[in-house]
Amino acid sequence: MLPDVRTRPVWTFGLVATGAVGLAMLVDAALLLSPVIGVQLARRAERDGDLVALDQALAIEAVLGIGRTLTMLLAAVLVIVWFYRVRDNLDAFAGSAPELRTGWAIGGWFVPFANLVIPFRVMADVARVSLFRPGTPGLVWAWWLPFVIYQWGGQAVSRYDLAEYNDLPLPLASEDLAAYVDYYQQALNRNAIILVAGVLAAVMFGLLAVRISQAQQARLARGAPIGPVMPGMAVPAP
Repeated sequence: MLPDVRTRPVWTFGLVATGAVGLAMLVDAALLLSPVIGVQLARRAERDGDLVALDQALAIEAVLGIGRTLTMLLAAVLVIVWFYRVRDNLDAFAGSAPELRTGWAIGGWFVPFANLVIPFRVMADVARVSLFRPGTPGLVWAWWLPFVIYQWGGQAVSRYDLAEYNDLPLPLASEDLAAYVDYYQQALNRNAIILVAGVLAAVMFGLLAVRISQAQQARLARGAPIGPVMPGMAVPAP
């Protein structure tokens, strides 16, 4: 480990960030699957003429939407904090040679279009230096590609669903209610793709976070260089 370079503990942050991502994914999964309830309530409205059932479907979505916003915000903050800490540690590890500066571990998430690439590159740097395991680049890809589908595809689907809902006829007659049943069925089909991508991204992030945090924490405890050991390099005894 390089002298006089500050390091940060990451194990607890890795576990907390992983748990927050899992919680956010559970809440979002409930929201993405809420059209199942919407279909049932729309059919009840169609069968019984009970228009209040449609309001109940909207209320359920609204509550789940608030929960999703709160849990996603919490997960985003914790993930970025963890991201910054594991990237910052690389500067203390001999031979790490990361491609991007530490600041990009935060700023890279907020630059439009660049946020399609920069977080992936930061994670690739961290994983490459932290994990001496075959297949590490593939693990990073297995996280990032589903995440992009989940994040950007989810936004596109949400906008499309909102436009489709706004085009639905007012349920003034029984034949209008059939359109609501069809809307919820189609929304469920679209959401299924986003849900699969989100679950895969969450699982892969958790796997990376735990492995990286564990590997860095172990090397910090030993005080050993985390980078490749080159001929002639002095290596402190564990």
